[in-house]
Parts: sequence; structure tokens; C-alpha cells
Amino acid sequence: RTSISKNRICVNIWKKKTYFSIVQSYSLVKSTLFFMGNEYPKPKGFSGQQANNLVLEQSELTDPKKIEKNQEILDKKEIEKDKDKLFEIPDND
Repeated sequence: RTSISKNRICVNIWKKKTYFSIVQSYSLVKSTLFFMGNEYPKPKGFSGQQANNLVLEQSELTDPKKIEKNQEILDKKEIEKDKDKLFEIPDND
């Protein structure tokens, strides 16, 4: 089972789903080390929140300048999504 999980994690990395692969690898390591009686520390930046594939660290959530910058990035992404929706051709099934 471990090799299947490791393979899935590698596939996710290649698909640019690094955040979710970090979560999977952390939970896999934590579960294997739990049975050995060891505690494994969280990876750096793991406690961040995810918003539209953007991982925000704790300092970015509290610093006003970084909040404005992150909000601008998210606004640009939403505008791009709206533009993509305008150019979509609806299926007439």
C-alpha cells in the first residue's frame, strides 16, 4: 500500500497539485510514524490556508500590504475566469 500511495503522490506532483500531495505525504508519514511511536513535525508553510490554488502563510494573512497584494491576485484570477466564461460555446444537447 505504501508504494501505491507514493506513486499517487508523484503523479499529483507532475500534475501540479503540489498542495494536495503535501497533505497526502504528511498524512502518510504521520500515520506510519504514529504506529512507531514518533511524532513528526509539520512541514514549513503547512498551516497556511488555500484560496484558489494560492497557499497563504500566516504572515500573509496578517500583514495588510500582503493582504492587498493577494486580493489583487485573486481579483485578477476571477476576471480571467469571467472572460473565459464569456467565450465559452454552450453545448446544445
